[in-house]
Amino acid sequence: MMNLLNLRAGRLLAVFAFATALAGCSGDGSSSVTSTTPAVVSGTTNPPTTSPVAGAPQIAGVPATTAKVGAAYSFQPSVTDPNQAPVTFTVSGAPSWMALSSTTGRITGTPTSADVGTDANIVVTASNGISSASLAAFTITVAAAGTSPGSASLSWTAPTRNTDGSVLANLSGYVIHYGSASQTYTSTITITNPGLTQYVVEDLAAGKYFFSMTATTANGVQSSPSAEASTTIS
Repeated sequence: MMNLLNLRAGRLLAVFAFATALAGCSGDGSSSVTSTTPAVVSGTTNPPTTSPVAGAPQIAGVPATTAKVGAAYSFQPSVTDPNQAPVTFTVSGAPSWMALSSTTGRITGTPTSADVGTDANIVVTASNGISSASLAAFTITVAAAGTSPGSASLSWTAPTRNTDGSVLANLSGYVIHYGSASQTYTSTITITNPGLTQYVVEDLAAGKYFFSMTATTANGVQSSPSAEASTTIS
């Protein structure tokens, strides 16, 4: 199906076109939502107010926010350096069960029953010795062994043009909005990597969930919400 939702903010008109198709819930409690139509976000005549620090490494990636007692956890960020200089990694706010490779940036670990709970403000930083860049702070929740939260897999097509037809050059990411009631979203996930076109929403209890997405630009302009999609976790 196709929905076009319009949102006026000042002189800017944001339109986000989003077509979705749902796959059935699988036996492991997971489901998927797929978009096949490009999204469009509004443009702006104002140039970005900030730009990456010259010579700083570029780091990207979205770590999983849940782990389970006795199950191995792993996350590998991607990084490039404009000067091809050696890059080293550090992490702050990490729980004791989590280890970081200073040379690759890979996070690994297997939590125990003593680690059940939530750790917030975990930040992975890459440095070339002169400049540094960090991933957005993330939170990780360790679930007790034997629990079986469900998950929903979302995918979409990245927008390529502004509403005026011009090429979109400053896409900065997406925001996933979801909740257990239609048009009432109680949770959000911010994706700061515009190159991603899929994401797994994890740690969902049994029940019906409704999802919508918006796209954002580097100038802070946000598109109208996508058409709503829903799925049931069992």
